[in-house]
Amino acid sequence: MLTVCVSASLRQSMLDEARERFPEEACGFLLGVEVHRVDEVLHVANEAAEPRRHYLIDPERYLRIQAEASGRKQQVIGVWHSHPAADAVPSATDLAQAWPDWHYLIVGWPAAETPQLRAWWSAADGFQEETLQT
Repeated sequence: MLTVCVSASLRQSMLDEARERFPEEACGFLLGVEVHRVDEVLHVANEAAEPRRHYLIDPERYLRIQAEASGRKQQVIGVWHSHPAADAVPSATDLAQAWPDWHYLIVGWPAAETPQLRAWWSAADGFQEETLQT
């Protein structure tokens, strides 16, 4: 199984943002120097027409963030988002829109349950679950 390292404080940052944006999907980027270690979590606006069901990040925002990260010797290594009323499992939409070789961290929040964070690697043949390490 693949592994991605994410500190406890970065995990908490995603959980906090998901709570703040509830019932809409929260989203953002994962930055790192190494491809399997998240060094920074960015929160960005969800531009989707139906933010309770989907997330959409402005492509120009991505280009700016990638350029800024490159200037700091980092790269965008993935995306995180929340599923306010579902498990932390990639949806059909997530699969259809996934970029290859990126991490996808999902905060799942089924009704009346504690939010859960799970990690997925986008491979050529679909998502593979990753182990989260600190």
